Amino acid sequence: MTERLSAAGFRVERLSFGGVENFWARRGGAGPLFCFAGHTDVVPTGPLEEWHSDPFTPQIRDGVLYGRGAAT
Repeated sequence: MTERLSAAGFRVERLSFGGVENFWARRGGAGPLFCFAGHTDVVPTGPLEEWHSDPFTPQIRDGVLYGRGAAT
């Protein structure tokens, strides 16, 4: 997305928070300002070796659902 926005005349500023990459894109410098704000909805998995199975492939073990994003 950043390449396409840059090609369309946007100034792209990359933002990094705790290993999660986002960006802010702005076109022009005068107001009023119209912007799209978004975010990455998935935080990093942490060390994969600490998972007992692939975090992105849900599994039921002993009647409990395990996987990235699973909650009770």
